[in-house]
Amino acid sequence: MRDKCREVERLSRELEDHLQQGFVPKVHELRKLCKPQEADFGGIPDITIRSQIQQVLASERYTGEIYEALERGLVLIAEDVNGLLERDHATS
Repeated sequence: MRDKCREVERLSRELEDHLQQGFVPKVHELRKLCKPQEADFGGIPDITIRSQIQQVLASERYTGEIYEALERGLVLIAEDVNGLLERDHATS
């Protein structure tokens, strides 16, 4: 149980770091690229925007992977806790 809790804690820190350092900055950069550029009449090349979108999507997939691993860990902990409570209740 202790190892499961440590793994869930590690995953939650990894998710937080990824969101703060990776995902959110990429989304903000994409938003900046998509805003109309008043001073720049040439605009931003489509390839630049597509590239940024690909980065955001890859980061989102990674976010989902971490989240799913975290969720699985939490389910396993909940199952262990429920098993302990049921065992404790049966012996009372």
